[in-house]
Amino acid sequence: MGYWDHPNMWLLLVIGLQIGLLSLAASDPACDTKTEFSCRGDPPLCIALARVRDGSPDCPDGSDEGQCAKFLKV
Repeated sequence: MGYWDHPNMWLLLVIGLQIGLLSLAASDPACDTKTEFSCRGDPPLCIALARVRDGSPDCPDGSDEGQCAKFLKV
């Protein structure tokens, strides 16, 4: 009896594929790059583009403000 001839091997393969596909479907959707900015981090957070580089950090890590702080006059 070969490795793939065992009846449970195909069942395990199908179950493994289903689990993999379900985990992909459950992951966070990507931000809409036309209207949203993707904050760095895990899990990713999407904010409106209007809130990017507005002088007030909206992402937990401040990535929406980037390097603009050095250009702001305080």
